[in-house]
Amino acid sequence: MKITKPALVLVGLLLLTAVSACDKKPETAPVQKTEPASAEPKPAAEKAGPMLDGWKKFSSTQGSFSVLLPNDPKESDQQFGKLAMHGFAAQKNPQSGFGVSYCDFPKTADAKKVYDEVQTITVGKEAKLVSQKDLTFENYPAREFEFNRGGKANYTAHTLMIMVGQRLYTLAVISLTADQHPDERDAFFNSFSVSKN
Repeated sequence: MKITKPALVLVGLLLLTAVSACDKKPETAPVQKTEPASAEPKPAAEKAGPMLDGWKKFSSTQGSFSVLLPNDPKESDQQFGKLAMHGFAAQKNPQSGFGVSYCDFPKTADAKKVYDEVQTITVGKEAKLVSQKDLTFENYPAREFEFNRGGKANYTAHTLMIMVGQRLYTLAVISLTADQHPDERDAFFNSFSVSKN
């Protein structure tokens, strides 16, 4: 079964949903560090094999990050109250897409509360949460979760959220549930790097 909408649109919707959740209840408590649930991700060069042939590094100076993408991303900016979301989404094919977004809070937010809120709203009532784990990414608190939605749009979404000070980064991979590429997804996540200022 094929996704009813292009994967690029789904990635965009996932990123917009995540940012809408951020705007819904911004917190002002200090960031809570979480203990790593897994080892520190390896650099993309160590994990990226043939599945990333032809992919290229994309960097955002304003966003202070870099990541590998299958092609040039489409950029979108959305305003949610006082929060501005900047998103970048690239489609590998009509059934799979990759995206990165970021939004800045006016004050430092509690990472766990933000993750809980974003995850609840993103998954919603119609999808099924498959997995969730709190971890660290480049020494920043992070959460990775996966959910799938059956029916006509039988797709799975993997999301990685990383809180860096006042900035929330959200990485999303959407693919057909029957045609997932976990090595490719992991290499995409591991290729993400926050610029040191």
